[in-house]
Amino acid sequence: MDFFTMAQIASTGLKFASAMNARQAAQDTAANRMYQQQLQINQNKIQARDKANQRESQFATAQASNRALFSYLNRDIGSDRSYAAFLRKQQETKGEDIAAIQFTSSAQQAQMLAQGQESLVEGQIKAKQYAMSGLTTIATGLYQYDLTRT
Repeated sequence: MDFFTMAQIASTGLKFASAMNARQAAQDTAANRMYQQQLQINQNKIQARDKANQRESQFATAQASNRALFSYLNRDIGSDRSYAAFLRKQQETKGEDIAAIQFTSSAQQAQMLAQGQESLVEGQIKAKQYAMSGLTTIATGLYQYDLTRT
């Protein structure tokens, strides 16, 4: 075997190895992106829970202030229908606010999950492309070797 034939075989091997390394890198990158999206989803859940807790805290503070104000005004808190209606409305508003926080958070999480899955699919496609490139390199290298050998 002459030097050029050996160089041609080595070149083919290096190109194949490079394609396989690129394939693995594409898979690793996609997996890393999905992991990052999962982290963001978890962070979003925590933030939504924190916002809901803050809203609950604001509600409790407002309730205490309202009770104090109505007591100061000598209103009978236990039997005052307007006060009871006011409290019911405040409770409804709090519930609507928390539901909106949860809905927004769920929508954001679904979007983040879709982005992560899209990254995985892109990584799989790239990995297949690099694998095909590596196999094409081997086929081309074998064909060229056969041409130079004969």
